[in-house]
Amino acid sequence: MKRYSLRCPKCDTKDEIFADLSAPTNLHCNSCDADIDIEDVEDFVSSWKEFIDDLREMEEKEEKDLQKEREN
Repeated sequence: MKRYSLRCPKCDTKDEIFADLSAPTNLHCNSCDADIDIEDVEDFVSSWKEFIDDLREMEEKEEKDLQKEREN
């Protein structure tokens, strides 16, 4: 498994998340000594992804509208 630079969702420390190689979904933060639930992380990322996708779509639409205005 390659090395990842992960940030802890509990204490926000970077590079302190370790996975058990025999069970890579068993994640643990050595900084705050917390076990990290991969499903909680997936839910968190998913909620932000939806927002970011909508934001990017809105920005693209605004840029297209501006280009049309400049052409007129």
